[in-house]
This record gives sequence, structure tokens and C-alpha cells, in this order.
Amino acid sequence: MFTDESRFILQSDSRRTFIWRAPGTRYHQENIIERHRYGGAGVLFFGGIILCSRTNLHVQIGTMTSQIYRDVILEQYVRLFRGAMGAQFVFMDDNARPHRANIVSECLQSEDITRMEWPAFSPDLNPVEHVWDMLGRRVAVRQPRPACLPELRRALLFEWCNIPQDPIDNLILGMPRRCTDCIASSGRHTIRLLQCGLRARTPLYRIPLTHDHRRLRLQWANQHRDWRADWQHVVFSDESRFNLWYHDGRIRVRRYAGERHLPECIIERHSGRTPGVMVWGAIAYHRRSQLLRIVGNLNSNRYIREVLQPEAVPFLQSLPGAVFQQDNARPHTARIVKSFFAAQQVQLLPWPVCSPDMSPIEHVWDVSGRRLARDPRPVASADELWVRVQTIWNALPQSDIQTLFDSMPRRVAALIAARGGHTKY
Repeated sequence: MFTDESRFILQSDSRRTFIWRAPGTRYHQENIIERHRYGGAGVLFFGGIILCSRTNLHVQIGTMTSQIYRDVILEQYVRLFRGAMGAQFVFMDDNARPHRANIVSECLQSEDITRMEWPAFSPDLNPVEHVWDMLGRRVAVRQPRPACLPELRRALLFEWCNIPQDPIDNLILGMPRRCTDCIASSGRHTIRLLQCGLRARTPLYRIPLTHDHRRLRLQWANQHRDWRADWQHVVFSDESRFNLWYHDGRIRVRRYAGERHLPECIIERHSGRTPGVMVWGAIAYHRRSQLLRIVGNLNSNRYIREVLQPEAVPFLQSLPGAVFQQDNARPHTARIVKSFFAAQQVQLLPWPVCSPDMSPIEHVWDVSGRRLARDPRPVASADELWVRVQTIWNALPQSDIQTLFDSMPRRVAALIAARGGHTKY
């Protein structure tokens, strides 16, 4: 029996969506897919597959611990299949910590359940991973899509029961081919079953915009359509996160057809959340602030104490007539922050919701991320990453930042042309 857990997100995008479009139409509204910038709510499931059968899909509320794994998964699911199949039953699970705890091993031994040895970092050998893939695709095409967690749970349970058994059996019967492919690739990577032969283009991804968002964005653009030199008095600020192991999909390899799975054409990356550094910075037309490192979650009190008081306000006071820009994140718009700005007589630039495309500093983060990705030297720790990000920030030519400032009239014009919708910026 092949088993695994999988998490399904309410607002999920697997980047499998492709569109056919003419060259030069990337930024047309119909070629844009809206998505949330941060991870959304989701549900964790456990399931197992075996020839001619499968377990029920188990909904796990909260974190999967070794005790829950033993008392719920093994006792209520695995043990029943062991009793039905007898001594020939073999149980497979991966090397996640809850699976390899002593109490789990003792439970399997007491129930006389044979466990299959499993190599580390080998989801491509596990057929149930492809069943999760099928399940996710089936839920993704449902109309209407699940709008809340209860709907998502019901949809997953329904689609799990309605996946035909034949494809699952074929995945299990394909294990000899998987092992052969693993040997052929020296055990480093194996060939995935699903290969797409279509040469299509990935759509452009943007933050979801409601009707009110578009209206407010358009209203803001109309109010600032005549600004020209005024933008040179604005100080744009923002936070950004840089991850220790990060790949944004921009890296390309030159290869011949059929060489996709050669080891030299593969980029290894971690599948879980990676450590990184959160930074804050601000840019003006002729200067930039010091880059600050934010450790942990940033709330309104920390925003005042660690960002505004030591760096932002002194930076603004050194620039006559400066206007401060920040987005509408909760720590920025809290009542105590507004009171602090009033006490310090800081002039704020009203900012429309969901408008990173109007902020030049977003492109500074983008350039910094690209330069960081091009550095061939490995980064061993978050502290080393921080030093490298700080170096890149200090080395950015001020002329490049000024070019971004000079693009503000064009950004506003593009926003008006899009009627408050998405722009190319």
C-alpha cells in the first residue's frame, strides 16, 4: 500500500495553465490570471492506494504528529487493510518525521505490519503523488470552484471517490519502469510520467482585483495623471522577503528535445518553506535609505520602533518636501502608526489597494532578486544571505532608480488605459 499526505490550498495555482496568444499580447486582460501573493487557507489529507482498492480520504485538522499518525492513520486505516490481506501486505510511507517516530515503529511491529524501506527525497517513485496530481486537476476544473474550506473538503472527498481505479492500478503496475528509470539516471532523478509536448506560453500572474479595487485604482490614477516632477519628491518604501533557496522559474537551459530529464538539465530545489530574510527599504530620486533586516513578524509597534523611528523619519527629514509612500499592509495602517505620522508631521501619499505595479520599489526588489540568483556562490545561512542582499542594495546604480521614478507618468497612464485593471508594470 502506497500512502502519503498532501495539502490542498483554497487559492492554489500549479502553473499548469497555459494559454495560446499572439506575440505582444502578454499584458492583455484576457491573458492574465489573478492569484494571491501569499499562501491561503487549505486542508491536509491522508490517503493510500493499493491494487484494486484505496483507503478513504482522511481529513487532518491541524498538524500531523506521530501520535495522531499512530492512533488515527495506522489504527483506523492501515491496520484494516493488513487484516484483510494477511501477511503479504506491505506498507509504504515516506521519511517524514511523524512517520519515523519510535511509537510508530513500535505500533507497526506490534501489528506485524511489514514496512517497505523508502529512499529519501523520492516523491517521484511514489505513485500516490500522481494520484494527488489527478485529484488536484479534477478539483481545479470544477465549476464553480470551491469558495471556502468546507466546499474544498467536500469537493476533494467527492473527486477522490470518483477517480477511476484503472489509472491508479496502472500507476502501481508502473513501479518497475520507475525503478529502471531511477537506475538509468544514477539514482538522482527519475522521469516523471506526465510530459507536456505543447509549446505554449505561461500566463501573466497578478493579484486578484475586485470591482472596488479597480474603481479605487482608477480614481487614484485620475487624481495623479498630471503629476510629472512631483514624483521626484516621493519616497517609496516597502518590505520584501528573500529566500535562502529560491527559484522563480526564470532560469532556462538550452537542450535538445528528449533531454528534459538529463541530470545536467535538472535544477534541485527544496519542496518546503525555506529560510530567508525579510528586509525593509526606501528609495528617493537622489538617495536611498539603509536596508533594514526584519526578524520575525512585523506588527505596528515594531514598525514604529524598528523602522519608522530609527530610519524612515530621519531619512524623510533629510529630504525637504518629501512625501512618504507605503502600501496598505496592516502594520502600516494601524491607528498608532497614523498617530505617529501625525505627531512627526509626515506627509503621506494616499495609496490604492492592490497596486504593487504602481510602486517603483517593487522593481528594485525584482532586480535585487535577479542579481542574487545570478550569483554562482552558494549561500549557507540566512546571515550570509542578508549580507549579500545588503551588498546588492548598496551597489544598485542610483540612475537605475531614477529611471524607475521617471516611469511613474507612464504607469499612471497605463492604469487609466486599463480602467483600473492590470498593467504591464
